[in-house]
Amino acid sequence: MKIFISWSGEQSKFIAKILSEWIEQVIQIAEPWISTDIEKGKRWNAEIAGKLEESKVGIFIMTPSNLSSEWVHFEAGAISKTQDAYVCTLLYKVHTTDVSSALSQFQATRLEKREMLTLLKQINVQIGQNGSKSLKEKQIENIFDSLWPEFEEKLKSVPESENEPEIRTEKELMEESLNILRYLKNSAESIGGTTLSEDDMNEIVDWWIEKYAGTNKISHNSHDLKNHESEIYDFMMKFPEIKKIFQSSGKLKNRIKNQTNLLLPF
Repeated sequence: MKIFISWSGEQSKFIAKILSEWIEQVIQIAEPWISTDIEKGKRWNAEIAGKLEESKVGIFIMTPSNLSSEWVHFEAGAISKTQDAYVCTLLYKVHTTDVSSALSQFQATRLEKREMLTLLKQINVQIGQNGSKSLKEKQIENIFDSLWPEFEEKLKSVPESENEPEIRTEKELMEESLNILRYLKNSAESIGGTTLSEDDMNEIVDWWIEKYAGTNKISHNSHDLKNHESEIYDFMMKFPEIKKIFQSSGKLKNRIKNQTNLLLPF
């Protein structure tokens, strides 16, 4: 069973690597996957999208420096749409109250022995529910106890830096987000304005309205954005993937107008 491990920044990347190795040792049938596992030469956006779609467990490593990471939020939203997926945040030097409302809906796990055992047991349950042979509870407890000291020791080497830059540029983030949305709807050829629901379309437009507001330092509410529909449309059209999703410019402009009118201050 595949386990998607999301990271952003050096601290969470370090934790993701040792966590992936450790989970494989505790539950050998588990298949942890992080983005650094992508083979050289593959299109990593499609690879990530595929793993999100296949995974039944998503672990999102939160550190002081990535609490506002748009990429982590996007991946969490994508995997949460997978049927029966178990999604949790893994907290390193942050509290549950530090996590945004969007991510706080998921089960939070602290990087401490008791809660990590609970997480491993939950992964084991998911393995059984998805048709594979899971471990007996006593087995997983014994393996966990024998391997925890080594994992805990490795955690002492997590980089101290808390102000790492985002690993992807703003342009890369937006382009890859669109590609993943497309891929999750069964490839660009199948979209054609038919496989995406109205809610999906509106969700994409809302995301771009928010990006426009942030980029131009405009308050994200209907009053301040009311006269910016044309600018928002032009902003979206800078990215070629938009044209493949929204085939009618007229309908897109109307959708932008409608969604802008629905926005509330945040």
